[in-house]
Amino acid sequence: MRMSLRFIRYFLSGAICLGATEAYGVNQAPLRAVGVAKIDITPSYPIRLTGYASRKTESEGVAQKLYAKALAFGSDAERPAILVTVDNCGVPAAIRDEVAQRLRKKKHVDPDRLAVCSTHT
Repeated sequence: MRMSLRFIRYFLSGAICLGATEAYGVNQAPLRAVGVAKIDITPSYPIRLTGYASRKTESEGVAQKLYAKALAFGSDAERPAILVTVDNCGVPAAIRDEVAQRLRKKKHVDPDRLAVCSTHT
């Protein structure tokens, strides 16, 4: 939860800064297309947890659900950018590359307009 609030704070700070450019005479059109999505990615079976070196067994139960969340902004003409956050300790490059290729194929999103990060510390 703490990381989610931090993300929202940084995002809003960035949005305020971008919005402030109009006040200083920079001729930019306002952001018109924003989309969000969230999906539950909690495993339905016991797993070994990353980051717990002292644990020698698989997980027992679920204390808090895990999610993957996406924020997309910009229209097709503006080359949309997508930020994906995953409630885990890391996303391998191969997974990020696979997601980027699928987005390019299905939605024509350039791989350089995709950022994938982990929200768990």
